[in-house]
Amino acid sequence: MGYEIEIILDNKNKKYNLDQDIIDYAVKNNCERYYTNYEISGIRGAIHKNKYILTFIFPDEQIYLIRFIEYIKKLKRVSIETISYDNCVFHILYPSKKCKITEKKEFENILKILK
Repeated sequence: MGYEIEIILDNKNKKYNLDQDIIDYAVKNNCERYYTNYEISGIRGAIHKNKYILTFIFPDEQIYLIRFIEYIKKLKRVSIETISYDNCVFHILYPSKKCKITEKKEFENILKILK
């Protein structure tokens, strides 16, 4: 239980091993767990989307998450997808732009039930 942050790296113009630098910094800042995913899409041999998704889970203390966010904001070609808090009830603190549009419609009924 704690804070979860998802970070997206664009792999189209990958020049050096930025993902390992981010992972090392997260581990130094008391990251409890992390895992990685790829999102690739294309048609007829042409790749349109090539994203590398890193998910980090931090403890309940906010200072570790704040330090990590400050570090991520300094990096180029890195964006924060979502920040959430899970303490038996999952709360999205910072949703992505794509999720903001659908969140109001899809999750409105669920949020009413939880209140």
